[in-house]
Amino acid sequence: MKRATALLAVLALILPAMAQDKKLIALKENSNIVRSDVVRSLEKSCPNLSVTPDAAQADYKLEAVDDVKGNEDTYRFKLFDKTGTAIYATTTNLLKNSVKDVCSAITAWANCATPFTVIYRDQLGNIQQGLDLDSEKEVVQLLAKKYPGLCYVSPTKVPPLVFMIVISTDTYNGTRTVTTQHDDPVTDTTPGSPTYGQQTGTVHSSTTSDVPVQFDHAVFTLTVTTYQDNGTKEGLWQAKHTLQNEGLCGAIYSICLNNRHPVVSLIGKAADWIHAGGLNDPLQGFAK
Repeated sequence: MKRATALLAVLALILPAMAQDKKLIALKENSNIVRSDVVRSLEKSCPNLSVTPDAAQADYKLEAVDDVKGNEDTYRFKLFDKTGTAIYATTTNLLKNSVKDVCSAITAWANCATPFTVIYRDQLGNIQQGLDLDSEKEVVQLLAKKYPGLCYVSPTKVPPLVFMIVISTDTYNGTRTVTTQHDDPVTDTTPGSPTYGQQTGTVHSSTTSDVPVQFDHAVFTLTVTTYQDNGTKEGLWQAKHTLQNEGLCGAIYSICLNNRHPVVSLIGKAADWIHAGGLNDPLQGFAK
């Protein structure tokens, strides 16, 4: 009896703690998907998430929109944190896939110690804030798998860490091997032959040669930058580390075999540097 009483006491302590670990999520008013469908899918894919009708109490808010065109459904989900800041977006053709993407994002965000965003600047000075949906999805999956302490956030507000990506152009100079197929005439060289000196047929052959190749390609330069609010409108920006990736890939029959997503690969390199302690290493710096 004492053992049973002790077990009940332990459960009484554990169960409230388990309940507190569950995060609350509310659907935004402009969501047009049947609430019960979203709730059922969320409960299946996100065991540590509970749907609440009280948006004020929710840790996250979800905009769940079914953009129907003809007979095709496109599920556009956007996730917001408690302050109303958009932190993730995904678009798929299946409700369950959009929900799984949101669950992965919430898991990554819950374990996040270092949030960052991405800002592009091209050689003309044009600014683009944030990743496109496809790149964002790949980056979220990469971080959740390899760097759970890092998380990407949409640039609605400035996080303490920004990956500034500058897009420039370079010229590739190299060679490629060209194979030429041709048929060569065969001449009868037999003295006394009635067809001597005449073409009696052809022989197929091929030759290879290296020809020069020149074309422009993009170069992506990422600077890991920290931001501090110093009371001014601009704030204080400090470059910490710079990495670079060329927009080239090895290809066979015009099919890209590697470096297909140079921006995602570059963000992975920056995450490697941060994960290895680069931000807090006093022996590393950046020369302007």
